[in-house]
Amino acid sequence: MIFDSIENLEKYRGFHSGLDKAFDFMMQNDLSTLEQGMHEIEGRDIFVISALAEGKAVADGKLEAHKNYIDIQICLSGVDQIGWRPVNECKEIDTPYDADRDIMFFKERPDTLLNVRNGLFAVFFPEDAHAPEVGEGQLHKIIFKVKA
Repeated sequence: MIFDSIENLEKYRGFHSGLDKAFDFMMQNDLSTLEQGMHEIEGRDIFVISALAEGKAVADGKLEAHKNYIDIQICLSGVDQIGWRPVNECKEIDTPYDADRDIMFFKERPDTLLNVRNGLFAVFFPEDAHAPEVGEGQLHKIIFKVKA
């Protein structure tokens, strides 16, 4: 997992070519003007989703994980308190892995909360379970999906 300021993106270049391409898109486009929905950058290998979501209580957040994608999560408005816990500490499956959606859910609770607000970003790898969209009011989210 990476949690940092967008100002520090350059520190993470070279780690993964797909992340580099997502970072390029992030820096070359005004993310606040993206229409809601999915936008392909490199087909299904790298794409971005712009979404409005109603924040939910911490108790209602569910840990999820992906096997095939890395998530880069940004919150343009509001504060997304994304929960985190290592996947290897998640032993109780709530919803089994769905290969078509590349997602599974766990019964365990997050042991860390990240306050992702405008100007910050979080990167979740397949070994990172995360519980997004925890917060108050409406959240404007940008989620990059990068093939792991």
